[in-house]
Amino acid sequence: SSTDNVVVGNFLGTNAAATFVNNAGNSSSGVHIQQGARRNVIGTSSLADRNLISGNAGKGIAIYDISTDNVIRNNVIGLAPNGTSRLANRSHGIDINVGASANIIGGSGARDGNVISGNGFFGNPAIVGGEGSGIEISHDRSSGVKTRDNQFIGNLIGTTADGSAGTSATRNAEFGINFEGNEGCRPNDPTCPDDIAFNDAIDNVIVGSEINVILWKGANRNTLRGNRIGVLSNGSRPASAGVTRFGVLLEVAANRNLIERNTIAYTARGVAMRAGDPADSFNGSFPVFGNRLSRNSIYAIDGGLGIDLIGPGDTNFGPSSNPGSRVQGGIGYPTIEVVSTARLIGTACANCTVEVFVTPAVTCSSCSAGFGRGKTWIAEGVADSSGRVTIDFRTANADPFLFDVGARITMHATDAAGNTSEHSRSVVATAEGPVSRFERAVRCDFSPAC
Repeated sequence: SSTDNVVVGNFLGTNAAATFVNNAGNSSSGVHIQQGARRNVIGTSSLADRNLISGNAGKGIAIYDISTDNVIRNNVIGLAPNGTSRLANRSHGIDINVGASANIIGGSGARDGNVISGNGFFGNPAIVGGEGSGIEISHDRSSGVKTRDNQFIGNLIGTTADGSAGTSATRNAEFGINFEGNEGCRPNDPTCPDDIAFNDAIDNVIVGSEINVILWKGANRNTLRGNRIGVLSNGSRPASAGVTRFGVLLEVAANRNLIERNTIAYTARGVAMRAGDPADSFNGSFPVFGNRLSRNSIYAIDGGLGIDLIGPGDTNFGPSSNPGSRVQGGIGYPTIEVVSTARLIGTACANCTVEVFVTPAVTCSSCSAGFGRGKTWIAEGVADSSGRVTIDFRTANADPFLFDVGARITMHATDAAGNTSEHSRSVVATAEGPVSRFERAVRCDFSPAC
């Protein structure tokens, strides 16, 4: 119940010369907030108030046990004072756990965001990549109090202190942000109920981890909005991108989450939703459903899909017209029959909302080349009860052109339950108006454009 305390301007876990690291193995944290402690401030937007929290044997900052309304701002967590060298906290940079709720990590003002980089331990052979995340939000309390309503805003995760680069020294070992629910969520508990919920990650830069953002084990009804995932603030590819397998991964009963207006790039798969395999004693047979994607910019995906629905036992990177009922309700990708600069005609699930995007030309050599990534959102519409989709981009000569002739167009669909599909096969836009199915079929016999 410690309240209204302020911790600013300190070196916690190391010294100003960065010559000290705690190797005692005692799991000590730089800052530990617990047992209902609330309204405490760790760092402010003033440069003089910034804490450097690095070199600890455990977490950088831990907030546990129904501690609420604490504010963490403008700290460097996991790097040396030079802002580029790794000085790891051997576990998570920030750990919010056991019913800790309504805490704010970062903020929308200048210098509100924290730098959370270089954390974790790479020496555990049992963990692929490494152990320890930039931020972990996990596990409710045994009394049923949820870990909820925490906000992560404007942080640099996996970058240098100035955000200009992401390197092997600045990457967090395991995940960038880990939304991890019930650690007892296993096949003997087929419901895998809500465990952490209503947490928001907004306007962060998250790069360089094996999985930049993961939601799993009953991590439900959380929001990812406006983040740069896999890509730096200036739009460039980080040097650490080569290790990243997923921009965002949802699995093991991660349900009803909202992923909107993010930029996701430079990863093997953009957003993957993976249903558990009953033969897998760890992931179990839990479905993944109700996860809504809207207006994300997904591009520069190397080998896989921008959105990938992976059913039980499915190990390929390719598209699936029927991913199985245990992933996103089995929603299949929609189809564009014809598209011009004036209109799109296609098919989707009945009464589903479709979002239309311009997708870049395909440059990868081993990916499912015909299926779009959805880089630039341009329009949306709703299919009728038969699944027919018609979207007018221009209805008069004075209307602006949303894209040029020759642009590649793709779309995805979302049903009434919030299940979003993979992207459709992309189609090259023509200058003419839409044509009939019969005319299009004849033209496709003689042209590779379809």
